[in-house]
Amino acid sequence: MLRLALSYHTIVLDYELADGMYRKARKIDPNDPCILYAHAVLLVALLAKEEHQQPKSGTQREKLDQNRLHQQKIKNIEQLVATAIALDSSGGTNQYSYQWMEMEYFLPSVHRAWDPAGALGLHRRKVVNVTTPTKQRRTSPRGSGGSRGSGGGSPRMNNSGGGGNGGNGGSGGSGGGGMTSVPNSPSSTHRGHSGHNTQGHNTQDNTAATGASRTSSPTTNSRTQRIFSPLKKKKNKNQFVDIVVGNNGLRIKKDKERCARCCLNYGLFRQWVMNDIGQANMWFTKALAMAPGDTMVNGCYHEFFNRGLAFTLTKDEVQTTEKLKKRRFWQRESRKEKETRLQRLEEERIKRITVQEMEKERYVRQSAFDRITENHRRHAMLKEDVRMMARLKNVENQRKSILGSIGKSQADIAKERKKQREDAKRKKKEKQKAAKKAAKAAKKKKKG
Repeated sequence: MLRLALSYHTIVLDYELADGMYRKARKIDPNDPCILYAHAVLLVALLAKEEHQQPKSGTQREKLDQNRLHQQKIKNIEQLVATAIALDSSGGTNQYSYQWMEMEYFLPSVHRAWDPAGALGLHRRKVVNVTTPTKQRRTSPRGSGGSRGSGGGSPRMNNSGGGGNGGNGGSGGSGGGGMTSVPNSPSSTHRGHSGHNTQGHNTQDNTAATGASRTSSPTTNSRTQRIFSPLKKKKNKNQFVDIVVGNNGLRIKKDKERCARCCLNYGLFRQWVMNDIGQANMWFTKALAMAPGDTMVNGCYHEFFNRGLAFTLTKDEVQTTEKLKKRRFWQRESRKEKETRLQRLEEERIKRITVQEMEKERYVRQSAFDRITENHRRHAMLKEDVRMMARLKNVENQRKSILGSIGKSQADIAKERKKQREDAKRKKKEKQKAAKKAAKAAKKKKKG
């Protein structure tokens, strides 16, 4: 019953049916830690999906009730895991009884070449056809009878199935361009004679593909595989494979949402069963990248993020960091001396930066003071210059009046001064009239 429930949980991805089977298995054997581990992982996924699908609106009381119920379910799941750990280590040492589930169900479901849609049959798969290459090599001019046409097909790289029809202007195809399958793929059972059959349409069945692989020329098939195979590049073992090659050379595109669910299952297994938060974070991130709109994936990651676990490093990263630290400080002083030295260096750095900032501020203030003082001094010098110029003007005017009055009587001097005053008054009146006239003209212009 447990293996059947695990199959529906990790392979078929039918969580509701797997939940019922887990409950039946718990009734049969309530003290089996493996059942409790697997059921706890499933309950977390179902709870996250249910929580994420709930409406965000509602009163404050309803939200508090929902949060209280959610916390109670999380406590029940934690109690289930604690019970499983206690049963697992009841013999005095931790037995790690969950390892067989990881190796047989959770790890194979996240293999880079596994297609989760295969568990539901080929009708759920998306068949992808290889497009015809844009640049093709001609061997005979168009219209002339193909010299290689009879039976073997034209060497032009065409994806139409079958060999013959080469006599009509060399239009024969090169027969299914056999695509290499993915290494370690569960669906690549016929690697040696896998063919491919496309004619520019997506309406061909497996029988036509099989016929194309049987009638194709081995030489042309191998050349097409060598030149136009999209799987020719060397793949990384940890790289996600988007397209797998099944029987009869069919290239099948994976369902990324189901792949994301598989990654989510393994991430929850890492988090709740193995307590490996770093690896769980990595698998959650992969699931989000594959299906960012999936409610179950989003709900589980929100729960994971709300617990403050989203920034946890993996064990490999922590070990690498520790190794680098030991390599750096291995031959230095003891821990206390190193801490003292680092503290002293930090204090000196702070003092040095403080002194530099103070010097910079002092220089800025002193420059401002110098500019203000220089400005005051220049203003004082300007005032003194203006005063001296006025004095010189007065002295010059006095000298002119003295020189002008030499040899003249008092009556003549009085007449000249009276004339000067009248001229000054006349000039002043003329100036006022001109100003009034200009004002009137401006006013008239403004009105016009």
